[in-house]
Amino acid sequence: MQVANITQANSSNQSSQGIITLPDNPLKVCFSYLTSNSLGMLCNTCHELRNRIQSTDSFWKTAARREFNIQNPFSNWTLRECVIIKKNWERNFSQERIIDSVITQNAFMSEPHDKVHFWNNRAFQSLDLFTMKKVDFKKPSNLENFECTFFDGNRALFIKTDFDLKNSEIHITDPAGKTLSHFYLKKHPIEFRITLIENTIVLTGSFSASNKVEIVGIHELPSNDPVLMYDQFTFFSGDLASFTKNQLMLVNDTQTIVYDLNQKKVIERISTPDNDISEQSIIQNILVQVTKNSELIGHKKEVIQEENNSHLEWVEIWRNRPFLHPFVYQPVDNCSHFFSKGRYETAVYDISTGKYNTRRMIDNKTWDFVVPRSRYNTINKKLINFNSYIYVNTKNQCVIKDFSPICKLPAKGKNLPTPVSTQTKSFFSFRKIAIFCLAIFSTLGLVYLGMNRKK
Repeated sequence: MQVANITQANSSNQSSQGIITLPDNPLKVCFSYLTSNSLGMLCNTCHELRNRIQSTDSFWKTAARREFNIQNPFSNWTLRECVIIKKNWERNFSQERIIDSVITQNAFMSEPHDKVHFWNNRAFQSLDLFTMKKVDFKKPSNLENFECTFFDGNRALFIKTDFDLKNSEIHITDPAGKTLSHFYLKKHPIEFRITLIENTIVLTGSFSASNKVEIVGIHELPSNDPVLMYDQFTFFSGDLASFTKNQLMLVNDTQTIVYDLNQKKVIERISTPDNDISEQSIIQNILVQVTKNSELIGHKKEVIQEENNSHLEWVEIWRNRPFLHPFVYQPVDNCSHFFSKGRYETAVYDISTGKYNTRRMIDNKTWDFVVPRSRYNTINKKLINFNSYIYVNTKNQCVIKDFSPICKLPAKGKNLPTPVSTQTKSFFSFRKIAIFCLAIFSTLGLVYLGMNRKK
């Protein structure tokens, strides 16, 4: 009888610990039926189960794909952290950091988009978005007469132009000032801008002073030849809407062009319909069109099966009429957000649905960065990536609204700005009011009891 009781107790103990001791594969199958909210609630039931769910990224794979179309983690984030970031965007829950002493004239984010780089004519700097550490660099002493026109964290581009001859001398240096490349660009237009993408030079500018047609020129970075002629570039009519280290996307009035930098050729041309479309762009493999009556239309490329063969075709997946006049601004990475800027506010949209959240409106009274990869050579815009957006406030300070998980943010340090959550501030204000009211009622209660005792 005693042996039976011991066996029954052991069996009961194993049963209660069964889900915790299960291997990952069975748990992954079970958790694939849960939503991200359910996984979060499950973490509150048991600390051992919470540790396994939070540390095993495969448990979040199905929820990330099903609810947010996240196929792979962004940058250094885990899938669980990616889900939390998307949730924070929906709830407008962010940590706000104000960074002083930042050059706010120009900004650039390069892959993997964990740093933002700033520059002006005289200096350049980098800001790590994870540690919030800023590194300043000085212009090399031998390039005092040159103007810094681009910085991507690894290379700074300095240029000195003879406007009469339309010739320019160009130095490309590392952050320490060591020259990596030196050449001359000759017979170029008066107004142009240079962007470095890996080993490719991309020129953006107008064809001539009288004809303001935007063009984009593409050429490999010269290795041995000290002279590069302007007419040696491959030219396209249009604006440089976005780019990655492998591809450029160019937009003009008649078509959208995708150019592959490795293959050195156009891999896709998408004609712009003449009837009702005022603008179109590709964001995360979705073709976004803006109509003349302020509609946003999203298209996804799908396989169309016919009798004898099949072909790819852009198929409409959503259509929305936004509150703001739509003008599409690209994100700096391959995230699912994009901007639409109106007269007074800027809205953040979700590319998978075409909808915007009213809690993610941004006041246009704030100032923007000049980003050298945008429409009409440069344009003032806010930087948006997967987990944050960055802008300049009216005090000329760099403001970072970070939607990252709180545990991912650095601890408060001596020289680091303190993150302030909009929801946290309201919570602490409510708590102070509650404590103050409690103190008043307690005092009144004590006074009332004292008066009764005297009576």
